[in-house]
Amino acid sequence: MIEVARNFHIESLRSKIQPVCLILADKDRAKHLYNVSIRLTTGDIDRKLQEIEKQWKSFIPDEPMDYSFYDDNFDAMYKQDERLGKAIGLLALIAFILTCMGIFGLIFQVCINRTKEIGIRKINGASVFEVMMMLSKNLIKLLAIAFVIATPVAWYSMHKWLEGFAYETELSWWIFASAGVIALGITMLTVSLQSWRAATRNPVEALRYE
Repeated sequence: MIEVARNFHIESLRSKIQPVCLILADKDRAKHLYNVSIRLTTGDIDRKLQEIEKQWKSFIPDEPMDYSFYDDNFDAMYKQDERLGKAIGLLALIAFILTCMGIFGLIFQVCINRTKEIGIRKINGASVFEVMMMLSKNLIKLLAIAFVIATPVAWYSMHKWLEGFAYETELSWWIFASAGVIALGITMLTVSLQSWRAATRNPVEALRYE
């Protein structure tokens, strides 16, 4: 019986799908075959391998059976990508922590340098929200500049990495937009506590500050 199956990968996703012939061979034809794919059910793998080896020797007694599992083979294909992903994740976590610390230190210094200005603005009727926006405005500008610079670099790096695959996905704009929104949210969350404390401070104490 001859049939045509749908395309499926037998190699890495970096390679295009190649034609494959799967042969159900009798004992005479099996003498000329040295690669066989067998599907095993779960449980008692050692006993099943022993049975397979016994059948192998009955068909090809002169050749020792050397076997491997498809899941191990596929895992080996992507070990490098897994290591790269873990390294990038670790570096991203370190960069995230350092960035939050830097932003918090920067807004803390800004609040100290503009203490009297904050007091004067509050006496003249500025609301807490207006003071918080005043303190966060420069950081938001810096974030926008960083986003404009980082987006082309990230797009180019991801595009070059995807070029290594035979069938690559498209990079949608919403991926970068989501990254910008998340970065903005993290920045605002980091600066909101310190800026709120500065904005709600008694203006009399601020004017006495030296």
